[in-house]
Amino acid sequence: MKGRALIVEDDSVLLDILAETFQDRGFSVHPAASGDEALAVLEIEGFSVIVTDLVMEGADGLAVLEKARERNPEAAAVLLTGYGDMTSAVRALRLGADDYILKPVSALGLADRVEDILAKKEKRIQEILAGFSLFCCARCGRVREPSGSWETLEEFLESRRQGGQVHSVLCPDCSKKGPGGE
Repeated sequence: MKGRALIVEDDSVLLDILAETFQDRGFSVHPAASGDEALAVLEIEGFSVIVTDLVMEGADGLAVLEKARERNPEAAAVLLTGYGDMTSAVRALRLGADDYILKPVSALGLADRVEDILAKKEKRIQEILAGFSLFCCARCGRVREPSGSWETLEEFLESRRQGGQVHSVLCPDCSKKGPGGE
């Protein structure tokens, strides 16, 4: 599996096409028919890919992007819109969107773009981590160096510019929860 993708689109036909395309590419897909539905899902789940329509009833794509970035700052994030303007494009990029694509969109082209974004992010992470010995909690994803404290991957990446090796372990908080995280 390439990762978990949240696809948010209020056009049910396009939502089905995008969900099927991403599933065919090896992603585990959670389709959401509205921004409000996506926000509810983001309260309890994390995703490595977020593809969201910009203009929707209720919560818009920028609200979805903002919540997704709080949950996983390293996720690939793409906004789709049929109503593109410079103001929303700039705001999307400031919130951390990796791309801003005007509709109509090719589902295969979009999947290719997301895979390119993920590959670049992975390469950046590997470059930063080259030379580090790093422990990564297998449950929550927090990391630490052998003599350091537990922190989010984003905090770690922001504070270091060298590289190393990653080991999967459980942090103290997650090890207390027992199997399955309960």
